[in-house]
Amino acid sequence: MAEKSGRFTLHVPLDASGVKNFKPDRPVKVVAYNRSGGVAGAAAVRLDERGHGQATLTFDEHPGGLRVVVGPENASDEDLKHLQTLSVNVPPSQWQAGAPPARLSPIIISAYYWDWWLWWCRDYTITGRLVCADGSPVPGATVCAYDVDWWWWWFSEDQVGCAVTDVNGAFQMTFRRCCGWFWWRWWEQRLWRVDPVLAERIVPLLQKIPGIRNIPLPDPAPDLKLFAPLLGAAGHTAALAAPRFQRASTRPAFDPGTLETLRAELLATLPASAELERLRVWPWWPWWPWWDCDADIIFRATQNCRGQNNVILDETIFQTRFDIPNQLNVTLVANDLACCLAQPCQDSDCPPGDCIVPFDLCTGITSAGIGGNPGASATPATIGLENPGGATPGSPLGDRPFSENILISANVGDAFSADYYEFEWTTTPGIPGSWTPMPL
Repeated sequence: MAEKSGRFTLHVPLDASGVKNFKPDRPVKVVAYNRSGGVAGAAAVRLDERGHGQATLTFDEHPGGLRVVVGPENASDEDLKHLQTLSVNVPPSQWQAGAPPARLSPIIISAYYWDWWLWWCRDYTITGRLVCADGSPVPGATVCAYDVDWWWWWFSEDQVGCAVTDVNGAFQMTFRRCCGWFWWRWWEQRLWRVDPVLAERIVPLLQKIPGIRNIPLPDPAPDLKLFAPLLGAAGHTAALAAPRFQRASTRPAFDPGTLETLRAELLATLPASAELERLRVWPWWPWWPWWDCDADIIFRATQNCRGQNNVILDETIFQTRFDIPNQLNVTLVANDLACCLAQPCQDSDCPPGDCIVPFDLCTGITSAGIGGNPGASATPATIGLENPGGATPGSPLGDRPFSENILISANVGDAFSADYYEFEWTTTPGIPGSWTPMPL
């Protein structure tokens, strides 16, 4: 139905009047996808107090066949296409020359969907600090958060956000996470690997099963045939008929419903494990991750310290924060590879008067390690080196001259009033007035 403007219009009525105690407190989104899966049109709709509303979509060209999807407004257009939500197909024959704008029959929004949509897409904010073991801040580090899933001994992680720590070691990140996926879409977004932590706990349990032969070894690829030796003659379920989680066309060739059948059979064979149940490991814990609307988060952090990129935090599943709230605050402790900023002195540690006591230069070089080679003349070649004479000249372990930026950590006296520090140099340190400011 081409209008006078040459555009095509589709009206999509919505009806949530059957929801008990309905409140129009949030909009919904209507998206039309073409046959290739691209977004042909989208609109946000706020229903009235009776639960009625209408989305109007316009197209500059004949849209052909469409799939119209209705869901939570805070889901992205791309995510909404893969969520298990309301949809209707519009055939190409809907568009007739000279006909009035196309109008669908009202799409009924039941209480099931209206209530679920409140949780399907949630916004999270994570704030926190990254510190060393003594509480001093770790600046300039990249902290990344991962939403993690695992089953049996396979592990998968989805990076949800990263942030760089400031001078206080503080960071903040925000992300949005949706649930209610079509299971095959959820699966195809995951990369799986064997997690040593899980394997080390599962294999000893398998060794306790009487009469078992050929204990399956950890394999990088999830494979349901792995469970056949554990079930023996009973292992002839529909789940085991699918050799691997492989895709047939665009979908993996297995039915996730069979996992629950397989789980029941495995629980009858496997030893009980309170630890694996606490860690939510399948089959000791049920596993329907595409319906999991809560984020389970671990962290990893890296930092360029003394010219090297180091992993200074690498959490395992034992540090998982299950079902985090929408506002999460954490304190993360880096390992000994991190470069930390020294903390200010405390009361009795502070020197008196107008003075400073440096204790760290260039991060990690103590003031006691600076000097000249013992017995050498006081010349520029032998003064101002780290660990002078401590190793063969040129070795990274000794005779290291300072250059470029120099970071000083010091305790400052209670009467100190300087506005800035200045580097000076001399070839005759014992003569008063011989020090000269370094050139810019």
